[in-house]
Amino acid sequence: MVAGESDLEFLMQVEVMPDFEPADVGGISVERMVATATDEEINQSLERLAQNNRNFIAKGETAEAAKGDAVVIDFAGHIDGVAFEGGSADGQTSCLAMAGSSPASRTSSWPPRRATTSRCNVTFPEDYPVDTLKGKPADVRRAGQGSEGAGDDGG
Repeated sequence: MVAGESDLEFLMQVEVMPDFEPADVGGISVERMVATATDEEINQSLERLAQNNRNFIAKGETAEAAKGDAVVIDFAGHIDGVAFEGGSADGQTSCLAMAGSSPASRTSSWPPRRATTSRCNVTFPEDYPVDTLKGKPADVRRAGQGSEGAGDDGG
């Protein structure tokens, strides 16, 4: 091509804007929404953010998981002997006995160490967000893969 013995070939893409008429927005009114929060609400939100963004440090192979620790588990939940949607996972991280965690992670009979298994019976709360699970008892089989304890907050 440099010597003039071949043709130049190329591919070009172009975006074309369609013709349009700007809308008249002069008659539109906008209400500015203002949220007010008390100091207590702000502090609760900050505490929740801090709790949900903690640093964890891996515990040893034989270390027991404790309340507030993050555990990595496999679990399978059953209601009346039947697995239910969203009731099982592999490699799921959950904080033990913490608000917002699953009912099965709030029980005291947790697999305390890596490579241990357990079963627990839990009852979903009446205000659980999934209607088909509200107030239902479930059998949950859990297998621990490891645990992490709260670490330095980085500050």
